[in-house]
Amino acid sequence: MSRYQSARSKLRKQSITVALMVKAMRSYFSKLNDFNSNSADYEELLIELNRWGIRSYGSFIALIQKHKKALLESDSARMSEREIAFHCSDLSVDEQIQFRRHVRQRVYFAYQGLIRSALELEFGDEANPVIEMNE
Repeated sequence: MSRYQSARSKLRKQSITVALMVKAMRSYFSKLNDFNSNSADYEELLIELNRWGIRSYGSFIALIQKHKKALLESDSARMSEREIAFHCSDLSVDEQIQFRRHVRQRVYFAYQGLIRSALELEFGDEANPVIEMNE
């Protein structure tokens, strides 16, 4: 006789996918953070999550829940004009306008950036592929 398993329980056991990542991020963070729809970024994150043993939707949710407060704080921190100028230096005029709009709204990171930040909070600098490539 099989035991009843709730839909939520089944969902948490599913392998993490791009669609499930986006679903989770939309439930924990503002839609304003959903400004980068580049699927290649998400595919790269799936590889990184897998590398760190985060293979199910449930383990992904646990990671995000654990670091949600720190992620929200870093995402809404004030930026100085100097920091803004630094970030705008490599952007096109249209991208600068969009970036400054995000600064006014105090939303800096797309969902992918928040996920990367959560990995760094959980696993340290080793979870940042940019730092690894520069070493």
